[in-house]
Amino acid sequence: MAYSIRPATYADLPAIIRLYLVDFWDEQLMDLLHPFRNKHPTDFERFIRDMLTERWWTLGLEQCVEVLLTDRERVVGFAWWRRSWGDEEKRRDTEGWFTLRRWLSPITIFFIQLRTRLWPYRCADPTMAGAEKRALPAILPLLRDPPSRQKAWHLLTLAVDPAFQKMGLGTRLVQHGLSRGDKEDLTAWLISREGLEEWYGRFGFVQKGRANIGELTKWNGGAVMFRESE
Repeated sequence: MAYSIRPATYADLPAIIRLYLVDFWDEQLMDLLHPFRNKHPTDFERFIRDMLTERWWTLGLEQCVEVLLTDRERVVGFAWWRRSWGDEEKRRDTEGWFTLRRWLSPITIFFIQLRTRLWPYRCADPTMAGAEKRALPAILPLLRDPPSRQKAWHLLTLAVDPAFQKMGLGTRLVQHGLSRGDKEDLTAWLISREGLEEWYGRFGFVQKGRANIGELTKWNGGAVMFRESE
């Protein structure tokens, strides 16, 4: 079977959400943040849908979402990258005041957040809300020094349909994204899931810190890994 990679469109978002749910439902981090997801599965599905939709419409960051397709155009994997804008002209063309994205973004995010306030996610542990953001300050020094990391591409999410895993498709997605960054001489970084540290090491990623601190100390993942530009 032949596979191809292309930039994702908004029409791909339902498939991306489906893949995220399948690949991350049993992720140990979710046991900490959403311990009641099996009791309230529709709420967890809504959380993932809202999270990824809000991420899609977030302004102020250059995003590169790539999907991997079969020869029948079925989305079976995706990689979600983002970084600080490096090209001002490209930023204006993408999210400037005269773009549809600039106006749809705040409206979409407002309604997601309003609905969440009215109908909280019953799958979640409310005491853990925002735990990931509260852990971020601990790794900020790693993102600022050396200065070359300040424009680094962040691999937020990598997911492959379980039925298509162990076929080298995740490798293709990672290599495709890294080749783009290498052309611009940019660093890449990520926060690894448990057990994938060695796999990411094959691409040149090296652990420089941990994100499983504070409220997230029980998380088995959390290795902060960097791949300096070649």
